Amino acid sequence: MAISDKYRNYLAHFGATRPCRDALALPAGEPAILLRHDVDHDLDIALEMARVEHDAGFGSTYFLLHTAAYWNDPALADKCLQLQDYGHEVGLHVNLLTEWMRGEIDDPAVRLRELLAPLRARGVRIDGISAHGDRACYERNFINYWCFRELRPADPAADEDGRTAEGPRDITHRSRVAYPAGHALARADGRTLPLWSVSMAEAGIAYHAWHLPCDQYFSDSGGGWTRSADPLGADLSRGRHQVLMHPLYWQGRKRTYFFLSTARSGSKWLARFLDAATPLAVRHEYMLNQAYFDGEASDKQTAAYGRLAADRDRVGRLLADAWERRDRVDKDYAEVNVYLESQPDLLRSYFPDARYVLLTRDPRQVVRSIVNRGWYETPVDLAHRAVDAPEWAAQGQFGRACLYVADTLRRLRGLCSDHIRLEDATADLAGLTRRLEALGIVVHPRLAAAAHGQVVDPTGKFAFPRSEAWTPEQGAAYARFCGPQAAALGYDGGAAASAASPAAAAAAPPAAPPPPEILHDGPPPPAARWRLHGYRAEPGAPDACIAPTPDNLARRHATLGGYPWQPGVARAGRRRLWRIALDRLHTLGARLAARAARIAGGAAPPAGWPARPGTWITGGVQAELTGRGRVALYLLGFDGRSNRLIQKKMLGVLTAERGSLEIACRVHPDADRFDIAFYSLLGEPAAIAVSGLTLRQEPMPQAYSALEVS
Repeated sequence: MAISDKYRNYLAHFGATRPCRDALALPAGEPAILLRHDVDHDLDIALEMARVEHDAGFGSTYFLLHTAAYWNDPALADKCLQLQDYGHEVGLHVNLLTEWMRGEIDDPAVRLRELLAPLRARGVRIDGISAHGDRACYERNFINYWCFRELRPADPAADEDGRTAEGPRDITHRSRVAYPAGHALARADGRTLPLWSVSMAEAGIAYHAWHLPCDQYFSDSGGGWTRSADPLGADLSRGRHQVLMHPLYWQGRKRTYFFLSTARSGSKWLARFLDAATPLAVRHEYMLNQAYFDGEASDKQTAAYGRLAADRDRVGRLLADAWERRDRVDKDYAEVNVYLESQPDLLRSYFPDARYVLLTRDPRQVVRSIVNRGWYETPVDLAHRAVDAPEWAAQGQFGRACLYVADTLRRLRGLCSDHIRLEDATADLAGLTRRLEALGIVVHPRLAAAAHGQVVDPTGKFAFPRSEAWTPEQGAAYARFCGPQAAALGYDGGAAASAASPAAAAAAPPAAPPPPEILHDGPPPPAARWRLHGYRAEPGAPDACIAPTPDNLARRHATLGGYPWQPGVARAGRRRLWRIALDRLHTLGARLAARAARIAGGAAPPAGWPARPGTWITGGVQAELTGRGRVALYLLGFDGRSNRLIQKKMLGVLTAERGSLEIACRVHPDADRFDIAFYSLLGEPAAIAVSGLTLRQEPMPQAYSALEVS
C-alpha cells in the first residue's frame, strides 16, 4: 500500500473515528474522534487512504480543494461517489477569498453555488466545509471562512486577529493572520469585499469543520505536529476530539510497477484501466519517449524502434533519464510498455526494486493483429525490432511476426515474476481486481466498473484471416516459432488449421533477385528549396489567399503542373493560416491536407512513379533545415486512373538536428503509382533544402511472395 504503516499506527491508537458531519447529531457529552482530511494536492492518494480506513472500519471526512488541479478531473464526481461508497463524507475545502483576492471571481456566493451544484446533481452529498490555509492568506491577511455570515463572532477584531489560516492559533506563534480594519478586504484593482457576507445556509452548508465544538484539536499542517500536540501521545478515550491529517504526508515507500507485453496485447487498455481505477501514476509507453511526451513531436524514439532496440548505449541513456523522471513522481508509479523488452537486463539494472508483470494475449491473435498492422511488410523494417535468430533472413512477413512474438515472450518471461492474461482480465473484473490487489495495488470498485468495459484501439480492418483459416505453411510456422511460448503461458501451442510438418515453416532459400530499378539518385529535379511555416492571417495581407478545397486544389494541380508558380497556397486551421512558399514548384501535393509539396516523380497527374506489384521501395533523403520546425516525410500511393490518394504512410521526421532519413516501405497493393511528400508539422516554422534523394524499387524476396498476406 502507498499509505504508510505509521498511519495505521494512528488508526490503532484512535480505535474508532467518525466523519465530521456526525458531530451535528451526537448527543451532548458522547465521546468521539472526528477524523478529517484536507486534500490539498492529490485526490488519488486520498482515495487510497479512504480504502485503508474503509477496510479497517473507520469513517472520516475528505474536504476537496476546488483550486487544486484534480478539481478539473473528468472523473471528479465518480471519485467523490467512491469516497461515499467507502462510508466517508465529502466536504468542500474552501478557497473562495483566495480566488477573489486574485481577481478570478467577483462574487464568492455565486462561486460557491457553482462549485456545489454539479457534484450534488451527481449524488454527492456535501454538508460541510473547511477553510484552506492558502499561502495568500498569510501574504494578504485573510482567512477563507471570514466570508461566511454564520461564523462571525461578536467581536471579530478581537477574536480573529492572530489566528492561523485554518482557524486555531499556532502554539509556536509563527503562523498568524492579522484581521483587517473595516471588516473588509481590498484587492489590487480597487474592489472591496465586505467580510461575513455569504450565507452558508443558503448554499445548503451545515457546518465549518474547525467551528465544531471539541475538547482537543490536532493538526499535521506543514507536515508535522508543529501547530498542535501529537494525538499519538494523547488520551483520546474521553471527550470529543478533531484530528486533521493531510493524506500527502502519510505515504509509504514509493513502488514502481512495469506491465510489459508484446505489441497488440491490450497494453493501452490496461494503462487506461489502471489510470482510472487505481491510485497509481500511470504512463503508457512513456519510457524511451520522454522528449516526445514533453512536446517534441519529432523525437519519438520508438518511431524507428528497429534501430533503437539494437542501440544498447542509447537505450541506456534514455533509461537513465527515465529513472530521474520517475524519481520526481511522489507516488506509486506504473509503466505499461511494449518497447522495454529490447534490453531487459538494462531495465532491471535501473529499476531493481520494481515489480515486473507480464501482460499476454493469445499469441495467435497477436500475430494476426500485427500482420494486419503492416509489420515486417518489407525485408527491412525500421519501425520494428528484428530478431537475432538464424531463421530470420529466410522468413517473410508472417514468419517474422511469429518470431517477434515468440522472442518477446521469451525475453519477458525471463524478466517478469507475475502474469496477467488479457482474455482473463477483460472477461472477469473481480479476478483482475484480485490479481492487482495481490500485487499491492488498490482497485476502487466504482471506478473499476466504469473503466473495465471500455474498448481501446481496436484493429479496424482485418485483411489477414483468423488462425482457423491460415494455410498449412502458416500454421506450421506459428507452431514452430510460437508454440512453446504459447503453451508455457497457458495458450494452445499451435494453429488449429495446421497439419504440415514444422519443417514446412522454413522457406526455401530465396533465388537471387533481379537488380533493383533505380528511380532516382542525386539532387531532386529541380533542386528543392522551400519554407514551410505558419503565420496569423492579417486582413488584406498581400500573400494570403482563399483556403483551398480538394476540388480547387486538384484544378490548380492540373493547371500548374511542374511550372514555376507564385507562393501563397494556404489553409485555414485553428485560427491560423498555414502556407507553403516554394521558390520553384515542381508538383503540388494537394492531397496531403494542402500542406505537402511533392518534389519528384512527374509534372502533372497522374504524378509519381509506377508502382510494380511484388516490389518494395528503398533509399534515403538528405536535407538541411533551419529553424525549429519539423518536416515529415510521407509515402503517397495513388490509383493512377482516377489519381485518387489511397495510401498515406509516414516514413519519418526531418529536423535541423536530424537531416537524413532511410526509406524502406511498401506501396499499397491497390496503388499503381506512388510519390514522396514533405509535410510541415504544426509548430515552429521550418526552411528546408533537399540536397539528395535516392529511391530504388526492388523485387520482394521469395519468402514474402510464398506467404503473401495482403
